[in-house]
Amino acid sequence: MLLILSNITKILYKLYYITMPFIYSPDGNDDNVDIKKSKIPRAGNGLYAANDFVRGDFICWYMGFLIVKNMVENNYYDSDYLLKLPNKDLYICAEDEKSCYGRYINDGLSKYASNCRFETYTDIYSAGIKATKKIKKGDELFISYGYEYWSEERRINKLRNADKLFVENMNNENII
Repeated sequence: MLLILSNITKILYKLYYITMPFIYSPDGNDDNVDIKKSKIPRAGNGLYAANDFVRGDFICWYMGFLIVKNMVENNYYDSDYLLKLPNKDLYICAEDEKSCYGRYINDGLSKYASNCRFETYTDIYSAGIKATKKIKKGDELFISYGYEYWSEERRINKLRNADKLFVENMNNENII
């Protein structure tokens, strides 16, 4: 009985605290990126540059619906597509395939160096993906998900040994 009430509470909590805005675009950057099979084995799709970019160029949006911090921290909501907004008690969840193109960017870990970074815009509750170096048309885009993401047991146990070591070094270097 207690388990049933706990599950009902979690469902009601999710329904109550999942907030909008949920902005479906195609996010206006469809000329900047292509979605196709990633070079990373078992990663599914990846995000590829449809144009050349230089350091600092805006590539595409990372948008979705907003989740309050307490839901995530109390394990009422979990997704592989959560991005915390700094200085806000909110996360962006881009789990829905129609939320944005940025949801397809992968972390290359030890095999592929990041060529992008997230830039958050707390005034509009969204984030953008920006180039951190020169990127050629056709290159796959990579971004660091950070130590906090990879250190979860369900994720780190799926990694190759080289990637596990890479994640541990992230922790030692305090890479978020």
